Amino acid sequence: MVALNGSTANGSPVNGSPVNGHEPGTSKPDLTSDDAVLTAELARLQTELVTAKERLESARARLAQRDRALQEALRVELAEAQEMLAQLDRTHQTTIANIQADAQAEVARVLAEARRAGDTDPDEEHHVR
Repeated sequence: MVALNGSTANGSPVNGSPVNGHEPGTSKPDLTSDDAVLTAELARLQTELVTAKERLESARARLAQRDRALQEALRVELAEAQEMLAQLDRTHQTTIANIQADAQAEVARVLAEARRAGDTDPDEEHHVR
């Protein structure tokens, strides 16, 4: 029986050429120029992989540093905003207290004036004697 790849079921060569790239009975194929090219390409790719991994680790470290710096900047900005809000609240409370004090003083003045006006009878002021 002959398989579609041109080899027999037992792996023997169909046309006298070795099926698996080396002569029967040898355990290791001879390096051909194609094998040398592939070996060189593999070495190059492995070097690129190592370089890419190093670049990735470096990028992750830079990203982590930027993240820490950004978080610190946001913490500072938040603290400043909280302090500004606290100052605005203190100013607001002072303004409210001043308005209340002014209103109470005005109420006291109006009441005092009304009492003075009540103490003197308007009819008595216009009587001629």
